[in-house]
Amino acid sequence: MGINVKLIHRDEESRFITVMLAKQLVLSCVYLPCHSAGTDYEVELSSVLARLEGILDKYSDRVHIVAGDYNFECSASHKGYNLFSDLVSTYNFECMDNEQDDCGYTFFTKLWVDHGLIKYWLVILYING
Repeated sequence: MGINVKLIHRDEESRFITVMLAKQLVLSCVYLPCHSAGTDYEVELSSVLARLEGILDKYSDRVHIVAGDYNFECSASHKGYNLFSDLVSTYNFECMDNEQDDCGYTFFTKLWVDHGLIKYWLVILYING
């Protein structure tokens, strides 16, 4: 007995891939651009989020999981966080990782003195159906 898996979208820029599982669950794995100051970052991130939003709209009657490497800190001072927060708000996402933790990040490494929202498959967001 297998699970039916269908490729929905493979981003031409390799920023995300979306599959449908069992005709009910839409799973998107994203790799957002690394945060930088400047308009190029904002344009690239907005483009990726717009393509993701197209998937969310097209399959609005399904449950969605969006996970991956978001490459920004959970802080209002980060443009990436603000842009992604708009998408989260519009689609009524819920963060399912570190639900009781308000440190502002789900990953930290002393080696690079770096932290962010995700660097591996841990954060799961879904649309309330």
